[in-house]
Amino acid sequence: MKAYSDHELTCVCLDANSEAQSSEGQSKAVSALERDGVVVLRGLYDSDFMEQLVQRFAVYFARPSVSGAVGYAQLSHAKTATSAFTLGGPIVKMMIQHQLIEIIESYMASKCVLAEATAKHDRGVGYTYFPMHADFSAGWKKSPTATFELTAEEMKKPVGVGVALYLHDTTEGAFCYSVGSHKLEAKEGVRLARYPADLQQQITSNIVRCDGRRGDLVVFDDRGFHGPDQPSKTDRSVILLDYYREDTFGHTVVTPHPIWSSDLAGLTLEEMHTLGVGASYMVPPENHVKTRYSKNIFYNLITRMIKMSYFHTHLKYKIKEIIGNN
Repeated sequence: MKAYSDHELTCVCLDANSEAQSSEGQSKAVSALERDGVVVLRGLYDSDFMEQLVQRFAVYFARPSVSGAVGYAQLSHAKTATSAFTLGGPIVKMMIQHQLIEIIESYMASKCVLAEATAKHDRGVGYTYFPMHADFSAGWKKSPTATFELTAEEMKKPVGVGVALYLHDTTEGAFCYSVGSHKLEAKEGVRLARYPADLQQQITSNIVRCDGRRGDLVVFDDRGFHGPDQPSKTDRSVILLDYYREDTFGHTVVTPHPIWSSDLAGLTLEEMHTLGVGASYMVPPENHVKTRYSKNIFYNLITRMIKMSYFHTHLKYKIKEIIGNN
């Protein structure tokens, strides 16, 4: 039985139709991020919007993507994912919802850029495969060959803000956060297991499970310790977004987004800038985590099977050709 802190998370209900309520709610959300490192936002997306998004998610997560077929990437036995952009339609509007962006940029005191966007399904396998961690620490580099490296001074500011959108009511398997751990600035690195025992105890004793409803957003400071509620025997479907502080990283994304050109219609230049249109990137697509199946032991066998999948058609035409020439 997992034990979590009884700290009460701040949940802010936002109303897109009320400017006064919106402003007050945004201020409350920023204050919660500054104090706790995490806040739950509710009410930004209506039921019709969420239903449309969930239906598109179901299409892409029915089967793995094979030879260009619509589907997901298998990252491990328990994890499947695809770029959130590949869902198309409502997803882009969700990513640049103006109240969400205003909260993030106010908290960062900087413009932000959507650096990563992942649609993800976690199977409830009953063991821990993704432990609590921080995303950044001094000396952080996205890859061994990257030239950019975070400094201890930069870690004093909120360099990244993560967002988890629940696609269904979520309790077991929900996102978890160690309240206030963003203030530690991950000075011992991103892996909790490497911290001294007293610090580990301090961090784990403040972990809160962020239970939520379908459509809720958990917004959090990437410097704090976080991860899914594990071990869990309940599946979880979620959209995970990560916004980087432009004053720290520049106009940069982790890897280029596969954006539908039709989804860019009607967007302002500022919205496209936030989405990372025209941004530089840290990791080439062929080296990104979503493409690492090429290193799986079954990859070569599967590619051979795909290459042979139309051989019978080829053979039929060759036989016709031979018969026709006789």
